[in-house]
Amino acid sequence: MRRQRIRYIVGAIIILAALAVIVLGSLPILFCQDMPFLGFLRRAFYVLLLACVLCLYRIMRGPTSAD
Repeated sequence: MRRQRIRYIVGAIIILAALAVIVLGSLPILFCQDMPFLGFLRRAFYVLLLACVLCLYRIMRGPTSAD
């Protein structure tokens, strides 16, 4: 039980760190650099990319008892 809780805490820290990098960091983009809402679009794209990676990780792990 304790080991599982530690894994959850470490996972939450990693996800929060990834979101902090997306929100606070200056991430590069190679196309349409003069768009007026580029900052929002860039962050939205990276949030969607993070969500896709997390979904693919969940699919690779396979079904669990909750499924």
